[in-house]
Amino acid sequence: MRWLILGLVIVGVLQALLVTSERANKAPGPLESQQVKLESSIVDDRKHLFNGILMYQPLNPMAVGDTRELDVTLIAIGQKPGETHIPVGNVIGSRSLRVGGVEGATLSVGGGGAQISPVGPTRGLIGQPGDRVDWTWNISPSEPGEYTLELVVVTYQGTSDNPLSVVNPPVPITLKVTDTWSHRLNELKGWIIGLGAFFAAVAVILTFFREQVFGLLPKRAKKKEGTDGSDSEAKRSSDTPST
Repeated sequence: MRWLILGLVIVGVLQALLVTSERANKAPGPLESQQVKLESSIVDDRKHLFNGILMYQPLNPMAVGDTRELDVTLIAIGQKPGETHIPVGNVIGSRSLRVGGVEGATLSVGGGGAQISPVGPTRGLIGQPGDRVDWTWNISPSEPGEYTLELVVVTYQGTSDNPLSVVNPPVPITLKVTDTWSHRLNELKGWIIGLGAFFAAVAVILTFFREQVFGLLPKRAKKKEGTDGSDSEAKRSSDTPST
């Protein structure tokens, strides 16, 4: 009887452990549940995005030191013909843009050589076809050359920083910067100042060594003269006959 009761207890414990293990495997934890909800919401939000068209006017060549504005417009378009009025501009038709909700944009240039600063907010809202967001940046090049600006548009999920759609690769915008006489003179002035500083440093070093070298020569001459005088006197003393 005792063994029977002990066996029933062991079987009950094993069954309880199995049930607990199955529940733990089936029921997601708090973090996993939040992740599943986030993934599901992202997929659902992407289904409600619109097609978008990105437009901007190409940048004409500009000189070093000048500042120019770049205006970019993003418009959500509908499925029906004529549902959205598209203003005159250059349309980037090679990109499939998915827009809706909070839209953000960044403009950058690789390798430096130009300062880019946004004018106004960098985020806007699109709620339906026909809505648009406008961005403006000031561009101030500091060196001549040909640059490729990179424009990136991001569609965010709600008010968070979770991206639903990102323009990838970035939209390239070519900028040609010409040199000016004032910039060349400033570069020449800097080169002359640098060369002058180099020669001044060399002159200081040569002066130091010259003082050291020419300062030692009189001392050596006096020492040699003193030595020669002592030797001559000693020789004269040895040549004088004793009385």
